[in-house]
Amino acid sequence: MPIEVTTVYTKECLLRYQKYFISRRKAFWIILAVMEVFALGVSLCNGILWGDFSLLLRGLLLLFLIDAVYIFNYVIYPRISVNKAKNLNAQVRFSFEEECFHMYSSNALFEENSTIQYTMPTKIYKKGNDLYIFIAQRSAYIADLSSLSDGEKEALRTLLQPNFKPKNFKWA
Repeated sequence: MPIEVTTVYTKECLLRYQKYFISRRKAFWIILAVMEVFALGVSLCNGILWGDFSLLLRGLLLLFLIDAVYIFNYVIYPRISVNKAKNLNAQVRFSFEEECFHMYSSNALFEENSTIQYTMPTKIYKKGNDLYIFIAQRSAYIADLSSLSDGEKEALRTLLQPNFKPKNFKWA
């Protein structure tokens, strides 16, 4: 018996995916944090220890620029990309079966009907009620599992898990 899920790709739904995807870029956030600590350390050393307040101001300006990059990447960019998304307000119906899943999606701009074998997606991550089915490095289908009972969610996990390596299957 197939497991049926319907999702509407609202702005909130797409923003949750964007923030999830951005937060997974660990190298970016580590480099950003190291730059923050380094700039703060150099600024404080130059300003306090050596009395060079012009370098302190430059360091604080650098911190401001680093924070601006953070704000742009985590707050502004996701909103820009969501507003331009072709799949905004699309209604997507998933039907998960034993060997594949069927997906029908439509909005004012397009209509798509696909059958996808479980060998095609590269990763499956579940966060909260959102199930991200990655079909490429930067592209995923989003299934909202909030309408499913706990038993149906467990049945879906049991159906999907054997098709993926443990590192490519996260169910939290």
